[in-house]
Amino acid sequence: MIEVWLVDTDVDASPDALSPDERERAARFRFEEHRRRWIAAHVALREILSKYTSDVQFVIGENGKPSLANGAVHFNLSHSGDLAVIAVSDHEIGVDVEQIRDGFDYESIMPAANRDEFFRAWTRKEACLKARGLGLGVSEPLPATEDLLVEDLSLRHGYAGAVATTNASPGDVRNLILRGFLKPAATSQPAISSNV
Repeated sequence: MIEVWLVDTDVDASPDALSPDERERAARFRFEEHRRRWIAAHVALREILSKYTSDVQFVIGENGKPSLANGAVHFNLSHSGDLAVIAVSDHEIGVDVEQIRDGFDYESIMPAANRDEFFRAWTRKEACLKARGLGLGVSEPLPATEDLLVEDLSLRHGYAGAVATTNASPGDVRNLILRGFLKPAATSQPAISSNV
């Protein structure tokens, strides 16, 4: 099972559902827009995970990747611009989303690629690293990816995204579901629509 949720983070979500540590982290953002979007993404994460388990308590892995303390499901969150993507699976999973930005100097990183190819490759690489529990700090060479299944996500215009999972069969990737578009609720009632 791989389920992917799209989240509108351009809303004022209530931070009441967040842990004290999460509220403290949100307070450290320098720009209000970034703080608001981060809160919306993390409130949505808790709302979505509560559909899979009643005990949404996080533990942090050695490389900083969060997981559920009870191990009920695996998840990963990525956000860029006003969009967050949350992937949930019964296998280790990584997801990445990037807003495709004009003026970004992708040619210095990947000279032969056009802008869309660069962002597609970047999100696939990030999703693979996150599925492994690693981050940008990984040194070369990158870890092997033979056992990873990677899929591009079909997102709204102006965004690229990918999901990667370990120990899955091709059937699991065929069952990837874009679950819906969620606007985190300002109250405790989530507002989920099935329109993607």
